[in-house]
Amino acid sequence: MTSQLWRITSLAWFLGGVFLPWVLASTPQNIPPGTVVSWSEPSAKVQQVVSTWAQKGGIQVEVSPSLADLPISLMLENVPLWDALDRIALQVQGRWSVRADGKTLQLLPQGKGRTIATHNGPFRIVLRSITTRWTPETADSACDLLLLVHWEPRYPVYRIDTSPRITTARDDRGQVLASEVTKSYQYPLASTAELQVRLFGITRPAQRIAHLEGDFRATLTDQLLVIRWDTPPRDKPLTQKVGPLICTWKSLRRDPALQLWEVELEWQYPSDHPHFDSYEESKWLRDVKIQWRTSEGRLIRPQGEEIYATGRKVQAICQFPHAIDPQAAGGTLLLITPAPLREVRVPFRLDNIPLP
Repeated sequence: MTSQLWRITSLAWFLGGVFLPWVLASTPQNIPPGTVVSWSEPSAKVQQVVSTWAQKGGIQVEVSPSLADLPISLMLENVPLWDALDRIALQVQGRWSVRADGKTLQLLPQGKGRTIATHNGPFRIVLRSITTRWTPETADSACDLLLLVHWEPRYPVYRIDTSPRITTARDDRGQVLASEVTKSYQYPLASTAELQVRLFGITRPAQRIAHLEGDFRATLTDQLLVIRWDTPPRDKPLTQKVGPLICTWKSLRRDPALQLWEVELEWQYPSDHPHFDSYEESKWLRDVKIQWRTSEGRLIRPQGEEIYATGRKVQAICQFPHAIDPQAAGGTLLLITPAPLREVRVPFRLDNIPLP
């Protein structure tokens, strides 16, 4: 037995079905808008309603057979998607579970849990678990909260905080709680991420966290752009402007020894492009694709490619098989790349969080 005895208790909610009241933070202008949905039919079945909404938001839903055919009565007009889905879950005593890819939601029977969640724009923030730690000799305590953040997949997110910045935290007796401050990013490959919150100062008489407010940073784009060149460069590079992006097909070179065509591209983002450290550059280039579309409509990927970024400039060199003949009429070079990136702060607030 060690001299310092820790009591560790955990309480976990996995998207339980009855959500506690939450306050929707105001949406700053730089946060992209979330999908809004409406419903005017006086009676419908759960599966029909949620499938219609999910399609509009670019997500998929799976409904438990015990809930799918339940009738619901709901009249909504231009309500945020996440709000509407939570209302459905409340009405049928269900709960939403998020798959690992963030693109699929499951509506399951409620069980004994309840959902503690809020949303802001395309982001939804859900409390997943709470773990408290207490040292009897010193009465020191810490409380770890695990937040699940997921978002509409139509917005690619390239980095997001590992821990949010907490601006206000109080327990149900009015005691102000301190929070651990960390500044680091994670780089999600799906439309979901887990954020850690650590609070200090919770005492045993406290029954709940009355108020938790903060924000987190996310670097994202509104969409992926498709840039096309219908003719190759001959005497000089071909430059075009797509919105604020300046895109140039610099050269086309035939390598007869390797039986390849080498394509060199360069494109530049606007001056307000977010800063990335050198080790981060590859993270936001994950969605860049270069393809050759033949006159018959076939899409051909390069046999080899090198894509790298320096600040706001991106350069790519790729090799296509000799058989495509980019100098022949009818073919098109396609570049798929993120629209201008921006870093946003997403405020959130969760209230009335029970302590284990």
